[in-house]
Amino acid sequence: MARISPAPADRLAEFAQEFERTAKSRGYVPNSWYTLARKPRVFRALRELRDAVMGDPGEVPPALRFMVAEVVSNAAGCRYCTAHNAESVVERRRVSEDTLRALWQFQ
Repeated sequence: MARISPAPADRLAEFAQEFERTAKSRGYVPNSWYTLARKPRVFRALRELRDAVMGDPGEVPPALRFMVAEVVSNAAGCRYCTAHNAESVVERRRVSEDTLRALWQFQ
């Protein structure tokens, strides 16, 4: 059960295009987005940060970025983030499930 209720529908209108685009590409909109939308500036800032770190071109390959996010989320004990990062690693970045399971053995 959520501790903070999602934003009311009237607050979601400004994010409709982003929610629709995400629903098309992932098949759903993460529940956290509905809660973050209660504070539009926070939602936008976190989306921009996520896009800059995980989406922009850089020296670290995208699949490795998501593998690091998976390990960090798991180490922090955030099951919600762990689940979403695992999905991103396997389904969106095409990393095998065997590699995902082996991340904790990496040295």
